[in-house]
Amino acid sequence: MGSDKRSEDFQKLEQLINMNQLADAEAIVKSLLSENASDALALNYYAIIAFKAGQLPEAIQFAEQAVSSQPDNVRVLNTIGYLKRVDGQFEQAITYLKRAISLDDKNVEALNNLGIVHFENGSFDEAITSYHHGLSIDNKRADIFNNLGNALVRGESFDAAIEAFDAAIKLAPEYAQAWSNKGETILRHKGLDEEDRQQQYRECIEKAAGLAPDWLNLQYKYANLLSGEKENEKAEEVLRKSLSSINLSIQHVPMMVQLARLLDGKVELDEALLWARQALVFEPDNIGALQVMAHISLRIGHPVEAIELYKKAITLKPDLADLHYGLGNSYMRLERIQDALDCYLKVHNMDKNNPRGIFAPAACLLLNGEYEKGWAAYESRYRVDGFKPNVPNVMDRLWDGSPLNNRHLVVHVEQGFGDTFQFCRYLEVLREREGDNCRITLLCEPETIRLLKNITGPDEVLSLGERHQIRYDVQIPLLSLPHRMGTSLQTVPAKIPYVITPEECKNALNNIEGTELKVGIVWAGRPTHSDDRYRSIDINIFSKLFDVKEVAFYALQWGERAEDLKPWLDTHANVVDEREGLRDFADTAGLIEQLDLVIAVDTSVAHLAGALGKPVWTLIPYGAEWRWLLEHERTPWYPTMRLYRQKVLGHWGPVLDRLKQHLYDVLEEKKASN
Repeated sequence: MGSDKRSEDFQKLEQLINMNQLADAEAIVKSLLSENASDALALNYYAIIAFKAGQLPEAIQFAEQAVSSQPDNVRVLNTIGYLKRVDGQFEQAITYLKRAISLDDKNVEALNNLGIVHFENGSFDEAITSYHHGLSIDNKRADIFNNLGNALVRGESFDAAIEAFDAAIKLAPEYAQAWSNKGETILRHKGLDEEDRQQQYRECIEKAAGLAPDWLNLQYKYANLLSGEKENEKAEEVLRKSLSSINLSIQHVPMMVQLARLLDGKVELDEALLWARQALVFEPDNIGALQVMAHISLRIGHPVEAIELYKKAITLKPDLADLHYGLGNSYMRLERIQDALDCYLKVHNMDKNNPRGIFAPAACLLLNGEYEKGWAAYESRYRVDGFKPNVPNVMDRLWDGSPLNNRHLVVHVEQGFGDTFQFCRYLEVLREREGDNCRITLLCEPETIRLLKNITGPDEVLSLGERHQIRYDVQIPLLSLPHRMGTSLQTVPAKIPYVITPEECKNALNNIEGTELKVGIVWAGRPTHSDDRYRSIDINIFSKLFDVKEVAFYALQWGERAEDLKPWLDTHANVVDEREGLRDFADTAGLIEQLDLVIAVDTSVAHLAGALGKPVWTLIPYGAEWRWLLEHERTPWYPTMRLYRQKVLGHWGPVLDRLKQHLYDVLEEKKASN
């Protein structure tokens, strides 16, 4: 009867351990050991229970007692061999497992464990031999096929490894590890067709991720794969699903950082900051979390905080160029030009081939008025990630500035609408220099073509939104023309107007009774712009201008920010929303022609008003762009423009107060002249 009871206890132990009911299992073991303190199988179970409870030293102690009690028990030898391997005691593990196999050379568990020890010890050929031996006894073990595949990969036997993973998957179609390992092997297998290789890798990782939703490292890998293929919405979905757990821990930190990066890219900055901060709660010295939080802090208008975050990250990883680059950008926002240059120099010294180490100083040089050096450095933007030329290869047939001599030059716009309006003046300069011995084509945005068809210089103006078959000899991005023309601070071409409004757009504005001055207004730029939190103004602050009742304000605002004006349209008769009449920039120019003045933040309408030769007051944030130089209230680019600069970072109130007073001054001058 005693033997039957012991057998029943062991069966119960197996069940409890499998269900992870360790406390109940431990109670049974203690009962068995109270009857026989040297019961090898009971001690063996105690070792397994301790290991599952995370108590490896205690587990090894119990296993050693079991071996002392029964040194030839294969099951006990296998257990201690496994535990010694987990503890990194590979030689002892191998000794115990080989002893188990010498007693029972058909013990598949011992053979598999021996293979794992050899693998982790770097003896891949021995591991393969052990796995093959085990599979010769039992070829239905998917886990051994998977382990075999991993060992074959280390020997770069990729085809054989893929066969092993396929065998594992055939036996266990929902074996996520085998799917993942197969995908990684395919990715490393350079003998496969590149497109096919990427597709198969994607399919394997996608399959594995679907099978193992709680495998965080795999979900993180899958999200990175998706974001690398520009499927950011799906990547975000994967990350959010994994982060929906109520038991977030340090294991989730890489996913938090990745989600913060994706949200940063979507300009959902407030939530991005939350995830970056939470990552740092769990892991205060995580480089990725520090970096992304610094980047977001800079974007939301907190450059001082960004500097401290970048500095901390640099102390942890001083050789990461991206950190010095971000720190330099933060210093630029504070107009600490020399500090910024020092950071960019470090980037360049770390990697002479890094184009940002040359491109970033260009902004410093241009901001400081050193145009000759600045334009030359600005040419390095061609090699910077994110530069998107409107020709297949910007380096192919790139015009070097030499005489065109009957050649056909294509000039193509780049960056934003404001850049187009600021630099399209160079088409006329180019024509004056080259005469009629060349052909010039301008490729511009669909929103600008109706307006730019009237500029002097190009023989034709074509829209990027249409398909064209253009045969040309040389090409150049628009913002490279100042360099090719040798522009210095003293030779900025400032002949205005150089943009002419189409006659059909010059429709007269309705007069507002009781007003003396017509002013166009733009209070915000594109929300996705990297500087939006700096340059755009809250309508609640901007609206203090509306108190000047003798001024009629015509809103030229486009996009979603135009909705900001609604509350004031019902309460202020001197405010008009002109959005419905604005199809493109030709319509905007038509309205500007009817105005006395334009007041705008640093966005395309300010540039357009300057190009049209209209008086324009441009609101400039602290840490302005290079084009506005430092401290000046005037700009060589637009003779009719006046710059209203922030004196305190992020504080627009005093700027609007100053501007409001100047509106009253203009009204007084107008009355005096009448």
